[in-house]
Amino acid sequence: MTSTSLIFGFPVAVVALGVAILSLLVALIALIWQVTKHVLDGGRVRVHLNAAILEPKFQLATNKSGKFEMPAPGGIGLLRPQNIEVAQLVVENPGRTAVTIHGPTLAVSGVGGKSYSISPRKFAWDGDGADDAITTSAVRVDPYSRVTFLLDYWSVVPRLHQQASGGSVRLRGMVNVGGRRRASRSSRRLAWRIEEGAWTVLADVEEVHPYTVMWRELYRAHGRIDQRDDLNGPSFEVLESAIYRIMEHFDEKPAFDELLNALRREEESMEGEVFSLSMLALDISNAFDFHAGRLGKWPSSGRAL
Repeated sequence: MTSTSLIFGFPVAVVALGVAILSLLVALIALIWQVTKHVLDGGRVRVHLNAAILEPKFQLATNKSGKFEMPAPGGIGLLRPQNIEVAQLVVENPGRTAVTIHGPTLAVSGVGGKSYSISPRKFAWDGDGADDAITTSAVRVDPYSRVTFLLDYWSVVPRLHQQASGGSVRLRGMVNVGGRRRASRSSRRLAWRIEEGAWTVLADVEEVHPYTVMWRELYRAHGRIDQRDDLNGPSFEVLESAIYRIMEHFDEKPAFDELLNALRREEESMEGEVFSLSMLALDISNAFDFHAGRLGKWPSSGRAL
């Protein structure tokens, strides 16, 4: 008979096999930890899409839940006529490494069975806080920091609905991260579903003031209206005064030719300014048509707001 060496009552071969298996498990755990640590410490972002209403000179009201809804105007304080509904795209960097992001867009689905992205106009907002928004398309985000964009989604939603042939449109926030092949998106569960015929994110609102419709088109065309005097472009006061005077020409929604002539007359009286009011005639007229049936009462005077 051949005697077999024992260790703790087990044959040496069995113990050696057990040690080898244990070593393999430890090595696998170490590898998994290194990969996980690399992912956690490397470039990664969290993307959030929030409904918001921007009043450039006063405030930015935001629904942080990520849902496509906002309370009625009384629920968010005094809502001034100078407002525009925007999508707040927030990109957070929870990792320990700075990341470069680029191409903040909206991921679109439900349009012709295709999924793609669209990049609406961006607005800046300087509120001296965490919600400050930028218009730069590429930016470096420090560890544990974030960056915010305000996207003019209503300027593209009507066209998307036309392409969807009567169906709803789903929107998610999306951004590209440097060094990563796939874009990062906001929550699929909280994707915005915008039904055909929708025109506002506000609850229990049935009409929009004509002044607000005109003001939004001017704001879209001229970007930030709180520009410094050394920058090209009209001031906030100049734009407001122009809208007031144009509205005073009419007692009801004007026809396109009437609106165009009024814009041209106002343009002539603002000699030396660097923008063309008359070029906005088609945009304003189309906006009036889009809101047909829900335009508020046309004021007898432009200042009667």
